[in-house]
Amino acid sequence: WVVTASADGTVRVWNLDQGRCFRVLEGHRGPVRDLSLLADENLVVSAGQDGSVGVWDLDSGEDHRYLRGHRGAVTAVTVVAGVVVAGGEDGTVRLWSLETGETLRVIRVANPIIDLATTADNQHFLAAYGSSVALYALPSPVASRLPLVLAETAASGELVGREKEFREHLDLAREHIEAGRMEQAIEPLRDARGVEGYDLHEDAVELWSKVLAFYPKRAPRSVVELRRFGGGNDPQGACVLTPDGVSCVVGGSDGSLRRFVCATGEEEFAVEGHGQGVLSVAVSSDGRWLASAGRDGAVRVWDTTSGQRQHEFEGHDGATQTVVFSLDDRAVISAGEDGTVRRWPLDGTSLPELLSRGEDAVSTLAMSEDGHFVVSGGWGSAVTVSSLLHGTELRRMAGHEGPVHSVAVSPDCRAVASAGEDGAIRIWDLEGGRCWRILSGHTGAVLAVAFTPDSRFVLSAGKDASLRLWNLRTGSADRIIEGHAGPVTDVSVSLDGSAAVSAGTDGSLRLWFLDWDPELPEVGQWDDRVRPFLQVFLRRRELVSAGSGVPTWNEDHIRELLDGLARRGFGWLEPKRVEQELEALARGRDERRTEEQEHAQKLARRRRREHRMAPARELVETLTRNIGLKVAGIVAVVIVGISALALLRSPESGQAEFHRQLRQQMEMLVQERGIRLRRGTVMSYQNRPTVGSADCGEGYFPDFVDLAINAEQYSTPPLDPGLPAAEEAFRVRYSNAVNCVGTLGTRTLAPQILQRADEGLHPYRLEDLLSIMIRIGAAGDPRMVDYLADHSETIRHLAALTLVHGGFPDGIEALRSGLESTDSRAVEGASFVLTELICVDSIEEQSAFDTVRRLCRNIDPRVRKNAVKALILFERSGPAKLVLDEALDDSNPEVVEAAEKTRAGLRSVQISTLFG
Repeated sequence: WVVTASADGTVRVWNLDQGRCFRVLEGHRGPVRDLSLLADENLVVSAGQDGSVGVWDLDSGEDHRYLRGHRGAVTAVTVVAGVVVAGGEDGTVRLWSLETGETLRVIRVANPIIDLATTADNQHFLAAYGSSVALYALPSPVASRLPLVLAETAASGELVGREKEFREHLDLAREHIEAGRMEQAIEPLRDARGVEGYDLHEDAVELWSKVLAFYPKRAPRSVVELRRFGGGNDPQGACVLTPDGVSCVVGGSDGSLRRFVCATGEEEFAVEGHGQGVLSVAVSSDGRWLASAGRDGAVRVWDTTSGQRQHEFEGHDGATQTVVFSLDDRAVISAGEDGTVRRWPLDGTSLPELLSRGEDAVSTLAMSEDGHFVVSGGWGSAVTVSSLLHGTELRRMAGHEGPVHSVAVSPDCRAVASAGEDGAIRIWDLEGGRCWRILSGHTGAVLAVAFTPDSRFVLSAGKDASLRLWNLRTGSADRIIEGHAGPVTDVSVSLDGSAAVSAGTDGSLRLWFLDWDPELPEVGQWDDRVRPFLQVFLRRRELVSAGSGVPTWNEDHIRELLDGLARRGFGWLEPKRVEQELEALARGRDERRTEEQEHAQKLARRRRREHRMAPARELVETLTRNIGLKVAGIVAVVIVGISALALLRSPESGQAEFHRQLRQQMEMLVQERGIRLRRGTVMSYQNRPTVGSADCGEGYFPDFVDLAINAEQYSTPPLDPGLPAAEEAFRVRYSNAVNCVGTLGTRTLAPQILQRADEGLHPYRLEDLLSIMIRIGAAGDPRMVDYLADHSETIRHLAALTLVHGGFPDGIEALRSGLESTDSRAVEGASFVLTELICVDSIEEQSAFDTVRRLCRNIDPRVRKNAVKALILFERSGPAKLVLDEALDDSNPEVVEAAEKTRAGLRSVQISTLFG
């Protein structure tokens, strides 16, 4: 055999005698730079430009595993004594166990690795980099690099004495804590931890964490790794601690979700969460739900106790990069590569919302504790602050040089931390947008950032394999935390600030103990640093106070507030004084609330003006580059003058805002319909959508087809069109049949389905038949284009809907051609989905209205009716209003009826009746 690697991303195995390729190994995303062959074991190891090392079985052609960790291309690979050695452009040599895939060593050199070679004794390897060649010996025995521990022997009697001393101090401290005497517990706890060998005893750490949470934190004494979870070679992409700090959840690059007990490291559950890597995880405030976002574009919600999936949402085009829970835990908010931010309700009483859409991918989101703001960042390098109450963008904060990987809002809602590819962490004023401080120290991109509960410190994770704990008062890194063998991808801090968990590309999840030096205030003293947290409490209560917007609370809310303050370093404050300050702040909230609303509206108006002026600015920049400053200046004055007049004559109106929201709802409805059809949700005969059984035996397939298409022959009593069947067992069988036909069927079923639909026996089941058409790939059947001009209106409409939701670009092009056709039936068939075509951006925005206006004046009343429905996407003013007025005077009553519905501007689910 001859094994070759290529720039086409494949490894090929050739028969040397016959000169032919008989196996292709595919998996790398980019060129393959080097190979190492283990002939005795029929294995080959490949080095990829994508930063991964592949281990392949030559007999089967399957990959054993991928070894990851390099921050850049892998340039050379070799195998020595059961150890995979790989060098990369990042200047590191990485060692993995060939058998388990476990990371063994990371060796850093001054230059990128050029080549690797193994010596004849199979115990050494050489690395070439820069102008040097270095010889390395494998450790014997080869094992993982563990933290060094200094062990000291002691007599058994001495050990018993230490244990007794430790327990005496610990019991005294516990007695003080249970009696509420936190300050008096500090000294015995220090004595207990001072006993040799007991500094990090789990009982001492637990009590010390309770005391630390009660008082302000002055500075970190140390950061110690308590436990390492997981293992293996699969990189961990995201992690989060549950609110009670008992468990941590990690999402892996293999798409899995795993939950571990922090105290023991025991794995509670593991599920195959996503088809591809998990990019973000979040836990609800009550710890009941877990949300995950993945490269497969899905958002899923899980029960944190059982690991059972509760909800699944699809709608993002491309990977879903980030997910967070809303303030009340009734919805999740996600963002993705498509530049959209979406809200997915969990209670089933409302529809998903499209909160915003941009040109650049959104890779990170953060919710403010008061529920008023959502902060986002992504590939556009700016940090965006948006109002959840008004659904508008308030400000953009520019300063990063490159993509923003992570954002966090401080618990007191005063600051925003952002981390980017430029290696800098920026601290912004949430209200004003000014950059307070720049934290520099990481030697590579910063991938994650999190505030401590008291908002005084920031913990960051970087590509340089380190975590850093920053003091926001000084701007310096109080601690540099090392331990991961590769980039640290995510970090989460516990609600009491005593622990943090980090995930890395080395495949490990690590739990850290944050050992703080407490600040002991005087008895009876007041601390003004608590005021921002009280204001956050009032703003939260404003949101949930029905209708009035005036904050109200009861004893349970006060108890919850005091518990939260006790975790943030303010547990020592007198509860009565806290309540007095809260009431004083509430009395002055009315005036400040009005000022805040006016300020928010002012910012929103300014953003809208900037958006409208953007084309003028772009034109000025273009003219400046091409014909000089003088001419450009004259043109700019003219443009600004015209724009100012336009702003005076046509200010932003409530109608425009209504239209914007209506258009977003329309787009969301169209996308939701496509998702439902692709998932095969069966609507007919069901009181609610139900997905059928996955048990689809091929031997029963003809029966499935007959039941799905000829359902009326199997029901007793006879079916009533539009209503569920009376027999529940039949509904279940029918649901299973529809889903199984969609799973196992092929395009050859399309004519049969269209013919049955045309017979009109069950128009109430057309949604189910449409779902089957899309799932069997009928949109890719060339005959589907011919059906657009069929004599039957039902067939034309089913064909058009299949093409627009089927995911085939040729189908969209056929619909656009149908709109321009000379065949009236083809025009009518394509115009039936005109609204969908505009909503999915298949028709360019500048030509969309021209297309609608032209079709609204078509000679065929059916075409006019379809086109009038699409007018709902355009504001009721100017040319759109003229076209709508013409439709209201149309001679055809169906056109007039459609125009009246369009003018009414139907909302939510009612819109679906407008466009079929």
